[in-house]
Amino acid sequence: MPAGRSATREIGPPFERTREGNSEARMLTVQERVMRAGARDYGLQNTFELIASELNELVSHDYAALLSWRDVYRNLRVEATAGSRPHGLEPDMQLPMSATAVELAGGRLEAAICADTRVSSDWIERRLAEGGMLSCITLPLQTEGTHRKLMVVASRRTNQYSHDDAVRLGGLGEAIRASLHGYWEVAKKPGPERYRGEDGSVQEHYRLVAEVSNGVVHSLNNVFASLLGNLQLLGEEIDNQEMARRLKEMEEAVIRGTGVLRSLAQFSGKGRGQGRETLDLKELVQEVIDLTRPVWRQGRGSGRIEVKHQGQAGISIHAHRGEIKEALINIIFNAIQALPEGGEIVVTEGYDGDEAFVQVADNGVGMDQETWRRAKTPFFTTRGNDSDGLGLSVVSGIARKHGGEISIASEPGEGTVVRMSVELLGRSN
Repeated sequence: MPAGRSATREIGPPFERTREGNSEARMLTVQERVMRAGARDYGLQNTFELIASELNELVSHDYAALLSWRDVYRNLRVEATAGSRPHGLEPDMQLPMSATAVELAGGRLEAAICADTRVSSDWIERRLAEGGMLSCITLPLQTEGTHRKLMVVASRRTNQYSHDDAVRLGGLGEAIRASLHGYWEVAKKPGPERYRGEDGSVQEHYRLVAEVSNGVVHSLNNVFASLLGNLQLLGEEIDNQEMARRLKEMEEAVIRGTGVLRSLAQFSGKGRGQGRETLDLKELVQEVIDLTRPVWRQGRGSGRIEVKHQGQAGISIHAHRGEIKEALINIIFNAIQALPEGGEIVVTEGYDGDEAFVQVADNGVGMDQETWRRAKTPFFTTRGNDSDGLGLSVVSGIARKHGGEISIASEPGEGTVVRMSVELLGRSN
């Protein structure tokens, strides 16, 4: 290890992942939210900010950054940032490669923890120290190809992070990489056309609900932003441990509240990133299955999860890619949640009259009639604090926007079938 790096602890493979009880359920929920953020087509910077906000659920931080190692120049470039200012790293800033960064980008280290950036010789950590970030974790997201990726989370406090924090972040690594991969692939393409709203066929009461919801989201976002900033400032000034603990709990509650607002914005139709396009339904479904693969292939509990795709070629829809992807991610993650000891998920698509549909069936724990009847109701959840309760209501809103609906069939112990329909554009078979 180079001189001056005594404050940094490097963690080599393999990580010992935690997969027990509440920890696994909480991890799965954050993985779902991270992947939903990547489906929304908000652009790299905005998507990374959403992901960083979700990471606070597992690893508290004041700042996060996404960096790219470019082989041609042998340096690091900051691609996106999120969190407090000042922080020492800004988008498009370029930094020399350090020995630790080379090891991380090459996949030879799982993570590097710095307890005090002020005594580090690493270029990333020195810049963080200049910006007031005093401890950090750096981990690799992509270690192959000419553009390798690192992610940093940092805190204003020294000795903030432990090996367990690095393990939790590492457990989210594949979900973050999958969520951002599309932006890395199309980084040089021109920006998409902005979404222009509804085609006039949406009923008036849905429009009014959307308007009211958007106003509430905007107002509460401002309130939460003020609360969060003041709570963080108070936390830095208070020495009483019990009071500091309570302030931290309040800060975490505010962060959860902002997550609910993001989901409410999605439910009401706010914040669409691009217009509708002609999509091959089979290809889109396979894209979502591949996107969620890092999660379901890990299995649940002591069992494995197998996902089967029984696709039907030649079905076209005119839809918003990001919205349909997010709806399918929601449905598949619900199926994964229903398989606490592993099992099987079967995804099919087809058409019925003038509607195309995607059906997701699992052989999990199932639901009683009252539960599945309320499943599409906003804020209803059976997962306690691990869910904002907007998953299937988001799916329902997206389906309605595309001229369809969702239906649910389930029995306790017999699994669940969720079917989402949208307006059919055409078929070639």
